[in-house]
Amino acid sequence: MIDKLRSVKGLYLFLFFITLLLMSFILLLPNQKNAEAKSIDEFRNSVVRILCMDVTGRMYTGTGFAIGLDKPVKHIVTNYHVIEPNLEDVHILITDNNRMKAKVIDYDQEKDIAILELTEELTNREPLEIGNVESVKPGQEVYALGFPGDADLIDDSPSGDPDDVSITKGIISKITTQEGRGIFQIDVSINPGNSGGPLINDNGHVLGINTFTVTTATGINGAVRVDELIPMLDSLKIKYMTADDQEQVDSSITNSKNPSSEENSFPFIWVIVIAGIALLIMMVGIILIMIWKKQRNDSQIHQKSLVITPNMNVEYKQDAVAQPKKKTAKWLWIGIGAGASLIIIISISAIFVVNHFILNNSNSTTTNDSPKDKQQQPQKDDDEPDDEEDIVINEVMVPNLINLNETEATTLLEQKGLILGMISYVESLYVNKGIVIKQSLQAEQNVNENEIIDIEVSKGIALPFDEESVKSQHLDIVYEYWDNGYNLNQDKDYIGALRLYIQARDMANILYEFDGNFDAQYAIGVLNRNISLMKRTLGYHAYALLDIQNSVVQLEELRAKDSIFQKNPKELGDSYGDLSYLQILNELPNEAVESAQKAIDINSTSNLFIVNLAHAYLFSNNYEEAFQLYSQHKYDQVTDQVIFADFVLQDFDYFKELNITHPDMDKIIELYSNLDIEDVSDEEEIIRTIEANADAMEIESVEEYMNTIDPQTPNYQVTVDITTDFFQNYDNIKVELQNIEFLEINENTANVKLEQFLTCTDGTNQLEAHTIFIHHLVRADENNNNDYKWLIHSTTEIQQ
Repeated sequence: MIDKLRSVKGLYLFLFFITLLLMSFILLLPNQKNAEAKSIDEFRNSVVRILCMDVTGRMYTGTGFAIGLDKPVKHIVTNYHVIEPNLEDVHILITDNNRMKAKVIDYDQEKDIAILELTEELTNREPLEIGNVESVKPGQEVYALGFPGDADLIDDSPSGDPDDVSITKGIISKITTQEGRGIFQIDVSINPGNSGGPLINDNGHVLGINTFTVTTATGINGAVRVDELIPMLDSLKIKYMTADDQEQVDSSITNSKNPSSEENSFPFIWVIVIAGIALLIMMVGIILIMIWKKQRNDSQIHQKSLVITPNMNVEYKQDAVAQPKKKTAKWLWIGIGAGASLIIIISISAIFVVNHFILNNSNSTTTNDSPKDKQQQPQKDDDEPDDEEDIVINEVMVPNLINLNETEATTLLEQKGLILGMISYVESLYVNKGIVIKQSLQAEQNVNENEIIDIEVSKGIALPFDEESVKSQHLDIVYEYWDNGYNLNQDKDYIGALRLYIQARDMANILYEFDGNFDAQYAIGVLNRNISLMKRTLGYHAYALLDIQNSVVQLEELRAKDSIFQKNPKELGDSYGDLSYLQILNELPNEAVESAQKAIDINSTSNLFIVNLAHAYLFSNNYEEAFQLYSQHKYDQVTDQVIFADFVLQDFDYFKELNITHPDMDKIIELYSNLDIEDVSDEEEIIRTIEANADAMEIESVEEYMNTIDPQTPNYQVTVDITTDFFQNYDNIKVELQNIEFLEINENTANVKLEQFLTCTDGTNQLEAHTIFIHHLVRADENNNNDYKWLIHSTTEIQQ
C-alpha cells in the first residue's frame, strides 16, 4: 500500500511540475509575441533619404518611406515641403555615390504630403503597412524614423544607408486637427532630417508622416495622420498593405503573408490554455482509472494466512480486503488531487485573463496620464480633502495672440497661466515671418488654467536664392526684383508685385545684416512701404500697418546716423504719411494725428498729408481743427486730377465701406455739397500754379516743377536741364513768396510780379537769394489734361 501511495504522490508531483511549465509558458507569451514580430530596427530598410536641388544648386534633404505592393518598390511618400524647392529635380539617395531619379506624381501642399514614383528599380527594400489610426489613443508608444541632418540645407555629403536611419521613441500626446488635416501631437523628437519619415507603432505600421517640430516648446512635435495619405493613394490606384487585412481589398491579389501577431495572439493563447486543461483532465482521469483498477484487483485478490489448529491441521484463513484506515487515506489523496487540479485550471485561466487584459488595455490606462491631462490636473496638498468637488480649478481668459510675434505670444501665455502647445509654421504672403496668424482657442473666452493653446506662425515666403548667392550679387538682385515688382504694380498685378517686393526686401535684409550697407537699409525702409501699400490695396490693413511701422523704424534709424539722409528725408515723410492713413483705417486716430504732423514737418507741401491730418482730427473728436483744414484747403490739388474736397469725399465713401464713421462726417459732406469748382477765380488758379512751382523746388522734384511750365515754351528742355542740375548741386532748398501782384489778366495770358526769397546749401556753405521777377503765364489747353489751369510760359527778372 505504501508503494501505491508513493506512486500516486509521484504522479501528482509530475502533474504539478507540468502545470508550472504551462504557467511559465503562458506568462512568457507576450515576450514570445515580440520575438515573433519584426524588430523595430528592421523597418529602417523601408526608409530612404530624399535629395532636392533648387535652380540655384542649393541642396535640400529629407526622408521618405516605401509604400505599395509593387516588387521591387516603386512609390515613396514624403512631405511636400521636402521637395518644394524644385519638383523637377528630386532624387533618392541609395548609397553615397548612387542616386535614383524620382518623379513627383501627386502632392497636397495644405496637408504637406507628396508621392514620388521611382524611375528605376529599388531592390532590397520593403514597403511599410498602413496602420489603423482610428484605434490610436493618447499615450500610445510610437517611433519616428528618419535620416539625421538639416532638412533645409546640407553642406556635408549625406548618407542613404538604412543603418544611418535614426529611431526615436516617444508617445502620442494629443490627437487634433490643423488647417483641416489630422495631426498627431507627439513627444517624439523630430530632427530636421526626419521630415517626411514614417511614424510607426510597435508592429511597424505607419500611423503618421513626421512633419514639423516646435523649437520653443520641449516635447511638442507633429505628424500628419496617415489616413490623410489614403485618398491620394486611392486616386492614383496605388495598392497598399494595411494592418487590418494586410493589403487593400482586391480580389485579384492574394496575400501570402501571415496575419499580424497582434491578431493571432488571442486565439493562440487560448489554444495553449485549452491544451493545458485537456492535458490536466487527461492526467487526472488516468490517475483515477489506475486507482479504480487497483481497487478492483484488490477486491478480487484475497490475502490468505497459514493457520495451524490445535489438531495440527493446516488451514488457510482469508484476511480482510483492506483496513478502513487505508481506504480513507486513498480517497483523501484522490480528493486532494482533484481539488488541486481544479485550482490549477482556475489559476491558469485567471493568469491568462489578467495577462490578456493588461496587454490590450495598456493604451487606455495610459490615456488618463497624457501630458495634457497631467498639466490640467492641479497637484493636491496633503491636507487637501480627497473629494473632487472641493478642488478649485481657476479660469482664465484667453488672450489675443494674433499679430504678436512668437516670443511675445509665449510670454503672454505664461503670464495668463496658459501653456503654449504645438506651433506650426506656414507660408504666408501677407503676414511677416515670425508673426502669429492663428490660435486654437478663440480670444476672450474663459478656459481652465494650464489649458494648452496651439498657434500657427508665418514663415513668410521662400527666397529665390540662398544667402551666398544674394551676397555675391549684392544690391543688383535687390533692384532687379524691386523693378519687376514695380512693373507688376503698374499692371495692377498686386499679388505678384507684393511677392517680388517681399523677396527684394528680405534679400536687402540679408545684405544689411552682412555688411551694414546704407543702401540696403534704405531699400528695406522704402520696400516696406511698398509692401504696405500692396497689402492695403488688397484689403489687409492690419498687416499693412505692421509693414509701414517697420518702414518708419528703418528710415528713422537712417536719419539718426546718416548726414546725407538728414538733408532730404522725403522717403521718411512719405512713410509717416502712409502710417497716419493706416492708423485711421485701423481706428487709431490719436496716433494718426501724431504721424500726420510728423509727415507735414518733413514735407509741408503735401496736401495728401493735410488730408490725413484732417481725418485724424475728425475721428479723434477734434472737430474744430478738422473743419479748419477741410474748409481752408478744399480747392487745393491733392493729386494730378483730384482736388482736396473730392479726395476727402472719396475717403469718406471708403471709410463707410469699412464701417468707420463719425457723426461729424455729415457736416463736412454738407460743406462740400455746395462746392462749385467753376467759381474759382483766375487769380486763385494763378496763385496755385505759382505756389506749386515753389513747392516743387523745395521737394526737388523736376517732374512737379515742369508740370507748372508751359510745354510750348521755346526753352522747355533748357529749363529741364537747368532745374535738374540745380537740384543735384543744392540741398535743403526753401522758397518763400511775397508781395504777389497781378499786373494783368487777359483771356489767355497773365502777368504777375512777385518777390522770392530762396535759401539752400551746396554741402559747405549756406546760400541765400532775393529776387524780384515777373511770371508770364498762359491759360492751359483743356484738351491736354493739365494739372493747372494756368502755366508759366517765361520769367523776366527785374534788377533791384
